[in-house]
Amino acid sequence: MALVFPTAASDPQTIRRGAGRFYIGTYVAAGADASTIRDMGPTLGGIEFDPKRTMHPIECDQFLGAVAAFPTKEEFTLKVTLLDTTLANVYKALAMSLNTLVGGDRTDNSGSVGMGEESAILYYQLLWKGTPPPQSSATTSVVQLYKCAFSGASSIKFEKGKESAIQLTFIALTDPSVTAQNKVGKWLEA
Repeated sequence: MALVFPTAASDPQTIRRGAGRFYIGTYVAAGADASTIRDMGPTLGGIEFDPKRTMHPIECDQFLGAVAAFPTKEEFTLKVTLLDTTLANVYKALAMSLNTLVGGDRTDNSGSVGMGEESAILYYQLLWKGTPPPQSSATTSVVQLYKCAFSGASSIKFEKGKESAIQLTFIALTDPSVTAQNKVGKWLEA
């Protein structure tokens, strides 16, 4: 019997995504939409969403090897490079809730923020809104992650005559208050 292969997409640009904007919202239980979100500005190169699953193999015979497997761990990380490297955006993204931001916003970046000893953990709802593939009937691509925590940032270069950008890494956590299957988030084309 010959294999029947599905027809390939007619346009090789099917998975191409455009640049977008990144938003940080307050964490809301049960996967509800955040009531307040902060526009963190445009992203450089969209987002990098990295899902990983660890599987445990089941072996029942010393010669056959694994006959089944079940998941033991899932990890989801999101990396985004912000072009709007203002004091207020860095303060928000790095979860600097214990230190006070004095001045500094999208339109006024003069001010100061303390750094270090951030022992509190803030959970965020993260949203990225971008453009869908060109041939798609959708007008918007959205990735929404319900419960996330800041886990790292790239170095920020301060160079004469050049824009600063910062790459942020967040870990998406399982939200046990979500009663449906989708306990981490959703990706939608609307």
